[in-house]
Amino acid sequence: MFLLQVVKVIEFILIILFLIYASVFDLKWHSVPAIPVIAVLILEVAAGLFLRGRSHVIISLIPGIVILLLSLCKGSGIGAGDGFVAMINGLFLGIEGELVSLYFSFILSGIFSVGLIAVKKGNKRTEIPFVPFMAAGFLIEKAVTL
Repeated sequence: MFLLQVVKVIEFILIILFLIYASVFDLKWHSVPAIPVIAVLILEVAAGLFLRGRSHVIISLIPGIVILLLSLCKGSGIGAGDGFVAMINGLFLGIEGELVSLYFSFILSGIFSVGLIAVKKGNKRTEIPFVPFMAAGFLIEKAVTL
């Protein structure tokens, strides 16, 4: 029992560190680094199988897969990296938690975008990094469910 709690704490810390790193990377280069994403995704799948079970892993990947498929649509404005980050968050939070997290992410990014337009620093075509909003949505979801 104690070992499971330790694994969950380590998993949470890993996700937070990853989201910070990916957010800074996305802010600076409008991209998400592939190798850390793949490494954390593999670790999250393993942790999900170990801690929560196969069905949890499969179902929790759905929001991220949908975002990944949307990134393939021309002019969608969302990147493949966002889909992979959503998969990682979903594996940790579960599908319900990931949907709540994405809800807050989209609301926050929308508010930010409207603010950019209001102060004439952007328009409806201005690209903004989404991973920082996903990180904020993740933290809000965790704060709400504590």
